[in-house]
Amino acid sequence: MTLQERKLKLINQLTVTDNKNLIKKIELLLKETIMEEYEKSLKPMSQKEFIAKINEAEDDIKLGRVYSQKEVARFFQK
Repeated sequence: MTLQERKLKLINQLTVTDNKNLIKKIELLLKETIMEEYEKSLKPMSQKEFIAKINEAEDDIKLGRVYSQKEVARFFQK
């Protein structure tokens, strides 16, 4: 059975179940698995990179390249 066939079979099984606990467990497992994969992809920043980012942020502040909290909130409301 191919991966695509297995996914379709799983979808079909999910559409007919009324077991809320099963659905909740599947949702949690999927969320945890996605988070684990994301965390594996992260790469720590070196101290040199970290300091460069701090300096860049300080330059942005000095040059007025900043947004107020209200501006950011409006942006994310859209």
